[in-house]
Amino acid sequence: MVGNTLREIRERIDALRAGDGRFYVVCARTGERPVPIADARFDSRATAVEAAHVAKEYRSALRRYDPSLAFRDLIVCEDQWITADDAETDADDLLSFCHDVAGVFFETLSERGYDEVERAVFDDYLDAAEVVDRDELCLELLRSLVDALDGRLTPSEQASLVASAADRLPSPDAEERDASILRSSPSRDEAGQPVDATLTRLSDVDLIAGYSVSAAGGHARTRSVTLSEYALAEDVRASVAAGEDPDARLPTLPLVVDLLRRVPSGAVAIEDATVTEDGWRLAVTTGAESPTGLVSVAVDGVA
Repeated sequence: MVGNTLREIRERIDALRAGDGRFYVVCARTGERPVPIADARFDSRATAVEAAHVAKEYRSALRRYDPSLAFRDLIVCEDQWITADDAETDADDLLSFCHDVAGVFFETLSERGYDEVERAVFDDYLDAAEVVDRDELCLELLRSLVDALDGRLTPSEQASLVASAADRLPSPDAEERDASILRSSPSRDEAGQPVDATLTRLSDVDLIAGYSVSAAGGHARTRSVTLSEYALAEDVRASVAAGEDPDARLPTLPLVVDLLRRVPSGAVAIEDATVTEDGWRLAVTTGAESPTGLVSVAVDGVA
């Protein structure tokens, strides 16, 4: 299974790492540092070059399932950080985001011995890939992942798996420094800031068209969130609005796995999902008493 391959590749890169090394690997065109080398440092140029070759193997393994995954011209840099002025905006950001998320989940499924779940993801994805538009393949991969985790794992298994997968993604500090996505954003209170940062990230990669965050009653760390044109769930929104799917669920996995990078010590809860005119409204709690809605959440109807 591809999860075994990805996990073995990551282990090879981990063996090359040096925590305070002077060298790192980036895409020459965009300044992006893709998974699985996003926050890796190396103690020599030769070691970094070797890691770059290994990272290409990781992306090649994922490309077997989605040929549209962008190629990256990986180069080795020393000490000087790539800044926003140096990097281009990449039209393939959504593709890269989806495959980064899928990749860390395949690694984690393999590590945990969930071979049947991983197989279910690919069976569902390959069936869908025969009929969906090529540009939708990366989204279909995430939908297949959500369906498999929802249908085959208990809530506690989901919570453990999602937390472990989030740990494999680059830290927000490294991502913002090296991939140059840090930007000015509206001032938020302590509880709202990580939610705002995550939604900014989802907007940057065009998974959502826009969002808002505001205080909500009931819990000091709960925020009312609206999402517009959430690409992963436009079909769900349409079916709920038309009254065609009373058992619909909103996929929350991309939001949650990014948010957990920013609040790793606390549980996340996603609740109260309703359809709005151009998207969704939901309640997001950081530091919740218990995790819920980590993969998907039941839709409560139309707002």
